[in-house]
Amino acid sequence: MGSTAKRATMAWGIGKMESYWDYVGDGHVLLEDWKRHTNATPYTAPEAICEWMTGKVYGHPLHDDGTLVSTSPVVSTIGRKVSTRNTDYILGEEIADAR
Repeated sequence: MGSTAKRATMAWGIGKMESYWDYVGDGHVLLEDWKRHTNATPYTAPEAICEWMTGKVYGHPLHDDGTLVSTSPVVSTIGRKVSTRNTDYILGEEIADAR
């Protein structure tokens, strides 16, 4: 795997590393350069709306650091923690053109 420590320092900044590493020990993965996606249209039934994310992962057990992934559907979001059915992510920096 790649160098998670170097990338996490850039994402969380000096003095904030402890916050990221507290989560990593619990199986969380850092998602950098992320963007939210949805299948919602004016005609999509509310129960059929799905949201997922893309971004570069760091600290993921199945992917090398910096690998671009598309998550499974998001099941919950609390602050900077996003959970899917399979993985809990901590959000780093949003990609600049995502807005």
